[in-house]
Formats: sequence, structure tokens, C-alpha cells
Amino acid sequence: MDQLDDLNHGYKYEPTYSQRFLSLVRNTSQDNYMEWRRQKTSQMVGYISNRISFWKQKMSEQPFNLIPILNTELIIHYTPRWPLIIHYICAVICFGCSAVYHLFNSHSKKMMSFWIRFDYAGICFMIAGSSTSPIYYSFACE
Repeated sequence: MDQLDDLNHGYKYEPTYSQRFLSLVRNTSQDNYMEWRRQKTSQMVGYISNRISFWKQKMSEQPFNLIPILNTELIIHYTPRWPLIIHYICAVICFGCSAVYHLFNSHSKKMMSFWIRFDYAGICFMIAGSSTSPIYYSFACE
């Protein structure tokens, strides 16, 4: 009778996530799972063996030569880091402004409208800072 009252009043039984998962696992046939696992294992073994044979062939064709890599004239090249520093500083400003805005967001409407300007300013800083380094490095000459 209690179940009927619950149904009349709109109560619906909701199983927990663990009960749902267990019912899914129990309903899945063990044979289907084992077949799926066998197929996936054979696919992975086939892929790995193809990669191994590919790299064995590549390594046997041309031996690895360290002499061009050890040439110091090719290795030592100064790369300016200031564009990356600008990017990181702008990211800190963006996240800081956003954190302050979300901290005072629920205080009052006046405070929210004041701090949202800083949030938008932080987003503008992030856009400007994130575009600085790709532009600089793409147009940099040696």
C-alpha cells in the first residue's frame, strides 16, 4: 500500500549511480565482453607491431648521426623571452581580475557592475598578451 501511495503522490524511485553501473555490468554478457576485449587487444598488438617494424626499417636505412647536432653554431641561438613574460603577466592579470569580480559578484548590484569592468579589462589584457608572442616570434628575423 505504501508503494501505491508513493506512486499517487509523484514519488519516483531513482537508483544510485553505483546501482545503475552494476545493473549495466550484470546485464552485459560475459562472452560479449571477452570478445570485445580480444578484438581490442589484437588491434593494439597489430598497431604496436606495425610501429615497431616501421621504426626498425627507418633505423636500418640511415644510421643516426650526432655530428650535425653537436655543431655549436647551429645550436646556440638567443631567443628573447620578453614576449612570453608579457603573455604570463597578462594571464595573471586576467585571472586576478576575474577572481576579484567573482569574489564580489554577489555583494550587491553596484559592486557587481563596478568589478565587471575589471573582469572585461582583464580579458582584454589576456587577448593582447596572448597575441604578442605569436606575432613577435612569427616576424622575428635571425
